[in-house]
Amino acid sequence: MADMLLGSAQGAVGSLLGRLTSALIDEAQQLSGVRSDVQFIKDEMESMHGFLLHFAEATGDGGDEDHRVRAWMKQVAEVAYASQNCVDLYVQSLGAGAGAGSYLRRLPRLLWTLPARHRIASQIRELKVRAREVGERRIRYGVKAPKEQKPAKASSSLAAGDDEDKELEDARRRASAEFKPAAPLLEQLSRDVWKKTTLQTEEDAEAAAPAPKVIAILGDPDSRTNFAKKAKTWEDWDCMVWIEVGPFCTPSRLLRSILKKLSAPVPDQLEAWGHEKLVEKIRLHLKDKRFLVVLDDFWDRDGTHLWDCVKSCFPPGDCTPGSKIIITTGYLPQAKSLVPSEVYDVSSLQSDHRKELIYSYLEEAMGLVNSNNQNRYDLCDVLRDIISILVDAIPTCNFFLHVLYGNPNRTIDEFQRLLRDKLGSSPNKAKQVLKFAYDGLSSNCKSCLLHLSIFPLKTTFGQTGYAAHSRTRLAIFKRARLVRRWVAEGRVKKTGRLMSAMDEADHCFDVLAAHRFVIPKDTDATGKVKSCVMNDFIHDLIAEIAREETRDNIKLPPDLAHRLSMSHEFQLAQAVQQVHATRSNTTTTMFLELLPSSTNLRGLEVLDLEDCKELTDHHLKNICNHVVKLKYLSIRNTDITKLPKKIGKLQFLETLDIRQTEVRAFAKRYTVLPKLKHLLAGNQPTDYISFDKLQYQETDVRQTKVRVFTKRRIELPKLKNLLSGDQPTGYISEGSTRVEKPFFTVQMPHCIGAMTELQVLSHIAVSRNASELTGICNLIHLRKLGVVLQDPEGRAFMHLYYAIGNLTRSLVSLSIRIIANNVNADMGMEEILLIPPKYLQKLEISGLINGLPPWVEKLKELTKITLHKTPLSPVDIKILGMLTSLRYLRLQEKSSSERTLAFSKDGFQSLVFLVIEFSGITSISFADEATTPQLQKIVWSSSIDQLSLSGIEHLRNIREVNLKGNFDLGRVERAIDANKNKPILKANRT
Repeated sequence: MADMLLGSAQGAVGSLLGRLTSALIDEAQQLSGVRSDVQFIKDEMESMHGFLLHFAEATGDGGDEDHRVRAWMKQVAEVAYASQNCVDLYVQSLGAGAGAGSYLRRLPRLLWTLPARHRIASQIRELKVRAREVGERRIRYGVKAPKEQKPAKASSSLAAGDDEDKELEDARRRASAEFKPAAPLLEQLSRDVWKKTTLQTEEDAEAAAPAPKVIAILGDPDSRTNFAKKAKTWEDWDCMVWIEVGPFCTPSRLLRSILKKLSAPVPDQLEAWGHEKLVEKIRLHLKDKRFLVVLDDFWDRDGTHLWDCVKSCFPPGDCTPGSKIIITTGYLPQAKSLVPSEVYDVSSLQSDHRKELIYSYLEEAMGLVNSNNQNRYDLCDVLRDIISILVDAIPTCNFFLHVLYGNPNRTIDEFQRLLRDKLGSSPNKAKQVLKFAYDGLSSNCKSCLLHLSIFPLKTTFGQTGYAAHSRTRLAIFKRARLVRRWVAEGRVKKTGRLMSAMDEADHCFDVLAAHRFVIPKDTDATGKVKSCVMNDFIHDLIAEIAREETRDNIKLPPDLAHRLSMSHEFQLAQAVQQVHATRSNTTTTMFLELLPSSTNLRGLEVLDLEDCKELTDHHLKNICNHVVKLKYLSIRNTDITKLPKKIGKLQFLETLDIRQTEVRAFAKRYTVLPKLKHLLAGNQPTDYISFDKLQYQETDVRQTKVRVFTKRRIELPKLKNLLSGDQPTGYISEGSTRVEKPFFTVQMPHCIGAMTELQVLSHIAVSRNASELTGICNLIHLRKLGVVLQDPEGRAFMHLYYAIGNLTRSLVSLSIRIIANNVNADMGMEEILLIPPKYLQKLEISGLINGLPPWVEKLKELTKITLHKTPLSPVDIKILGMLTSLRYLRLQEKSSSERTLAFSKDGFQSLVFLVIEFSGITSISFADEATTPQLQKIVWSSSIDQLSLSGIEHLRNIREVNLKGNFDLGRVERAIDANKNKPILKANRT
């Protein structure tokens, strides 16, 4: 654990040195009488920082278990945190002010804060003594770095450095999300079980009244759930329903869940319907259909009461022969009580094929481990012994192979220690494998992993579990949110000259996903994991490790723990006592009401209030007034309507997230947040009703914000009842079938040019002439820019292009969204970008009705482009095809003036991902084998009829084709069969 303490100490000392240097230079006058003490602390900390860096190099990232070293590093961190807190409080108590008359203006404040400043000055003098003692204690107790240097731990095979490795890293990251150990053999074993159920179903089909076949699948959560998932693809079903049951499901809740999956849109009266009405509606939806219903993780604590209430929905004679109901459970007695003659234990089936499984896993393990300079025979022997022990628990064996995938540089000695010291004597094999994986992580990855222990567990659907019989609880995480939190809390440190802290944190996320400490949940078209889950077994293990570390040892209420972070343990402990002593409806409300009066909470550095519906404008005002050391503040998806005037007091704020709020502007036009790095804004219209081309007989849009159909002529051939109502303030979007809310966001602050640390400026609105954009020319660190132009006029594009041209060396991601009420308005495309951003990698454009800007052809580094309401001409398509680095093309609504998209050998030589989300294109074709030679994945969603996709048989590297719409699937399947790669086809007919 020494590496964790090392990272904590290095982060604390590094942060303190930066703050002291700034204070001694910029705030020398304010420090006045304590200047010499602060200078002494700075000198001591510089010496300690040098020792910590030397120790890290000598021990290979801090891997030393000397208890003296651990104790000393803990003391260093505590002194550093306390010192930074005291200096900040002292400077803040004086107040800012310079120039003529500033002293007179500050005099009342100086007198009022005199007792506080005297107390803080005394604390600084005490810290000076503590710093000296900590330095002397290291010498007195012989705390030294080892003389022999050890190599740093290889945390992963995922590249984490130069740009030339980025493509390799992306490919491995995508493969990591899809990696499934021993998949072919496990697939075959599952099919063997399915064949037995199918044969029995054919025998029963001769019965006078065909009834759905009910089968129970027994086994561990991972195996039984995966079996049910595969069953969905083995046969053709008219409809499928998957319900996660769990231990607390009631009959009415289960029936309503089934009906919600069958009905679209969901009836308004659903919650009021009784048992008989629910059963009647379910039977109506399933009548004369060949269906599959999966009741996953089925629990019936009252014997068979729950099943007796549900099975009345599936009477004999109402369904088509071949319909099935799969019940998965972990308890054999319950399985037999439900379906006495149709119980299939997938775990026992795996035991019957133990030798084949060992061979399959061993073959994959040998292919994963880097055997350079290792005896392959010895490596094979030790891996065979490990797999032989683990193979009886398939989830644990799968996890072990993911560990090898994430870090193939493990050695024979490490495997032998795992076998001898851990697996040989421990009854809990899974826990030992998890610890083995944890020990192989770098200190950055360990720190990020331990941070996840503070998040509360939630229940989610269909993910891997480790519990023996019950569905595990799962914590759900968003990638972007985690990565920014890790940086704000100092969980990662830079490891290379070209790597920023954000890049390192992003890399840590990929490493944890590759090891399967977190399980990918949602991925984008490129395979990048956007969100993940963690099951309770891993969560409990990292919580146990975290409790051994100083900074994670405070027990906060579950609904509050993940919302805040504070460097100083003692202050946090006192704050927890205050929270518990306050009476309120919720812990979060207690906390928010406590802010004005609690001095212990003023040291908070992170406040993550996303989805906190208790937050009010009044609470936010208190935060800005009293929690002035914040580095990270998120009020995303809350009911906040405005930013307080005092937000300028958050002088250390690095991340401000105001997405999905009603905030339209900063309260003061000249607000400056000098340390701000990420400003995230925009109320994205994510609330919509999906009608799937309105294929239903009744559509209810009452109590929505629908004003009018945007098309005067729109055909809904199957519609019988169209129900509408009040509050008509929205619209139904053309070319799609969803009810949207208009996009809006916050106005750009007028002093944006003074926030020189900005790296991300996302979805910020500007005035109609966009004159304030000239201010961002000073933002030399800006990497991501998102601009919203509302009814642009005059020289708006000139200002935009001038700003972009001045950011040519830093900008890597650009988003331009134009919202024009007059569709015939001049978009200003005659303006020419004289200096294109030559390092730009990602471009998103929405609303440029004149098509592709001419400067796009000069973007030689562009790898990803997304277009929306920006109709491409054939010439524009040709320009995109000539971009040699373009790997991702996404076309959304109104993004092509042509209905046919024909690819030839003359362009798109680097394209890997093609995503079409636009009903205006009806035909896509690929000419020959020289066409798009790198293309791996096609995603095409459309709501119109007679779609044509041809030429797939020519694509040399195609791996997956994902179609949603009315395609000629027979023709597509024949083309896929003719392709030597045998790509996966995922089709969903609308």
